[in-house]
Amino acid sequence: MNPSLFIFIILFTFLPSNALGRTNYLAQLQGDISQAIASIRPAVVSVKALKKNQQEKNAMLWYESIGSGFVVDSSGYILTNYHVVKDAQTIEVFFWHTPSFPIIASIVDSDPSLDLVLLKVNEETNFVIPRFSDSDSLEIGDWVLSIGSPFGYQHSVSFGIISDLNRQMQIGDVLYKDMIQTDAVINQGNSGGPLVNLQGQIVGVGTAIYAPNGTYSGIGFAIPIKRAIHFFSRVTGGKTLQVAAVTTKAKEPVNLNKKRPNDAIHQSFSDCLECHIITQKMVVSINAQMTHPVIGNCEACHIIVKDKVTKGPTTVAFKSPTLHHMRVQDQPLSLNLKLIIIGVVLLSMGIIWFIIKKMDKIV
Repeated sequence: MNPSLFIFIILFTFLPSNALGRTNYLAQLQGDISQAIASIRPAVVSVKALKKNQQEKNAMLWYESIGSGFVVDSSGYILTNYHVVKDAQTIEVFFWHTPSFPIIASIVDSDPSLDLVLLKVNEETNFVIPRFSDSDSLEIGDWVLSIGSPFGYQHSVSFGIISDLNRQMQIGDVLYKDMIQTDAVINQGNSGGPLVNLQGQIVGVGTAIYAPNGTYSGIGFAIPIKRAIHFFSRVTGGKTLQVAAVTTKAKEPVNLNKKRPNDAIHQSFSDCLECHIITQKMVVSINAQMTHPVIGNCEACHIIVKDKVTKGPTTVAFKSPTLHHMRVQDQPLSLNLKLIIIGVVLLSMGIIWFIIKKMDKIV
């Protein structure tokens, strides 16, 4: 047997189950990202606006303003930022499946105060219509994708999180309120492109960056899609865009015998069941002084006993009458035990490697 293969089998056999769980989780995350990109990309367009600038001595300078946008309706409506097409002489859009084939677009209506504009293309094709999410349901830390044409590189994708919500800023004459802040890369050319969650639903319109040096510095801003949907409905005389129902987020398992996290969310006591599934309850004495206000049914989080609890918190598993049937892998391993196991495995690998080398020399 190949020594490297033999060592791999040994390592895989002794690999902790939680490491395999992390691998599966990352694989699921990768799948979600790939699926979100595949579902949204056909609806995203690159926008090129031809503009002119009056120079000295009546000279005329022509230049292109490059941005992004996305289809919002089967009639060929496209949403983007107003500053991308402001004072444009002609506007061209490029779809993902035909990146070299420009389609002429016209302005239907615009709102400079919102920095939004609605374009339309008169093209007989089956437009891919994206899904929209309720931007009010966003939370800090949610993963998002930014899709656009930074510096003209069409349909580029970047990955990040929601860094903050309800940001306010002044850019030129426009006051931007309640903006979404993200660290997903937004650069020149991303303006008007969608900010997308991992379900492939649009949650915002990439609009601005904090750029002391003119390029991305880790802080980008997007207009909440809810505001863009209201704009679309207003300028089209009542047309609406379907917003996906907000799904309840998966609750995180929690062991009540572990120390409560010292973060902003857990500074004050609240009902654990709103965010968590209790996997291990805490044993408390009915005669003990309560450490928090009464919330709901105590037995949802605690095992109530009449005797005094002298050894601190005890998990449900330790109170089980079938403790002697518990398998070793069902019990959480302490750090010291894990280190001992790793040490034994490494020592065994070294001995096996030494024997294989000796056998090779004999042969």
